[in-house]
Amino acid sequence: MTKKSKSKLKYMPRVGECRIDGCSRAILARQLCGMHYQRKTKRGDPCASVSFRAENGEPLRFYEEIVLNHEGSDCLIWPYANSRGYGRLFIHGHMQTVSRVLCEHVNGPPPSPDYDAAHSCGNGNKGCVTKAHMSWKTRSENMEDKKIHGTHQFGEKHTFAKLTDEQVIEIRALAKQASQSEIASRYGVKRATVSAIQRWKTWKHLQSSEVAGAI
Repeated sequence: MTKKSKSKLKYMPRVGECRIDGCSRAILARQLCGMHYQRKTKRGDPCASVSFRAENGEPLRFYEEIVLNHEGSDCLIWPYANSRGYGRLFIHGHMQTVSRVLCEHVNGPPPSPDYDAAHSCGNGNKGCVTKAHMSWKTRSENMEDKKIHGTHQFGEKHTFAKLTDEQVIEIRALAKQASQSEIASRYGVKRATVSAIQRWKTWKHLQSSEVAGAI
């Protein structure tokens, strides 16, 4: 078998149809097709609506007439968001993320280009563009906020996670019962992955007490 054919097999969908009513696409993961799986991981709902294609000039009009004039504290959602929930806008001769454009309008330029446009509401991934929610924060501060808001993707919630929290706990519990190669084969991952898990280099959010309870 050639290297090219192997790479194709690696990404072949699983047998069966997507569990969403009316969808006959092949399963990619967790009984969902690629489209619905992406919506599930990005929006939290496999049936979440996707943004519609905007006519030329419409996003800029919405930004200038709606976003900049919105004075409420409720989340105003950008209707032209991408699959990750974030919006982009062609303004001042450049394509930019709406959140950064808006944050600079409200708070002035960032202390440095490394700062993130953070959302106090935790709904930045859903396209919130409310002025009162925007502030500049360091990347680490923004990551801490995401953990508090529950929007930081890690562990089994991560888009590309191949293991569940339960499986990781099992892998750690098997450390003295089987070789890393045997464990890797059992769970369909690389030996290096098992090694990193058992040495607590990855999946650090799972506490040692959880592992002890699984033994």
